[in-house]
Amino acid sequence: MAVVSTRQNHGGEVREVTRDSSSTTEATGAASYYTDGGWWSQRRGYRSTYKVRLVMEMLGDVQAFFQPGFKGAEIGCGNGSFLLPLAEELDRNGCDYQLTGYDIAPNAIAMAREDSADNPRLQFELGSADAPAERLDAVFLLDVLEHVENPYEFLRQVCEKAERVIVHLPLEQSWAHLLMKRPSRSFERFRHIHFFSWTTARILFEVCGCRIERYQFTGATRESVRMAGGWHHRLMRRVRYWLFKCLPELTVMLAGGSVLAELKPKVKNDT
Repeated sequence: MAVVSTRQNHGGEVREVTRDSSSTTEATGAASYYTDGGWWSQRRGYRSTYKVRLVMEMLGDVQAFFQPGFKGAEIGCGNGSFLLPLAEELDRNGCDYQLTGYDIAPNAIAMAREDSADNPRLQFELGSADAPAERLDAVFLLDVLEHVENPYEFLRQVCEKAERVIVHLPLEQSWAHLLMKRPSRSFERFRHIHFFSWTTARILFEVCGCRIERYQFTGATRESVRMAGGWHHRLMRRVRYWLFKCLPELTVMLAGGSVLAELKPKVKNDT
């Protein structure tokens, strides 16, 4: 049994993660990599609070988006690392909501249910893109499309169930990523099987019948500058911040990054 120790950066927090590499070798695809139990057992209690802050920064007016009676879902919710702190943020803002998280990993759903037991407005179920039984005000797809075998079909299924789709997507098809062989590393560490540029991401959204209502590159957000790390990491993030602010299209083409976008699925006669 081989054991591999890697350093992973989660929202500025660098942590050591040790795993049995034999399970990685035996994985037949992204799905089994996350459903065999090992991935989530290493991340019990982890919270993606920085993604909540990214979403809030893009939306601006929280009350306007999360209107009374808001019903939303996250597909690929994992152990609730985004929905749990999102629910806390909505509670602080006095929002009326009902949130459901769907994932195909049973142990991740079990963790999320345990951690959300005291919140009746938050529930977690086994399921994927076709799981929601009704049309929702919004569906969150945060770092999911790069894992699924057919992101076009997956996004189309989600759009059938949502008035809005909030997508967070890594942009790993850049000159820097290719020179540093980052796509192969992303496959080995996270089972990314699709690598998008900002151009191909927009093609994906358009082909799936979505209009981009608003978007932000993560490197151009205040949250990215506030992330923890050594002085050299903070300096590099600040330089990247101003490059994204001044030359966003050129910067994302050269250096990649990630994007958060609010999509509006088009309907018939929608121009």
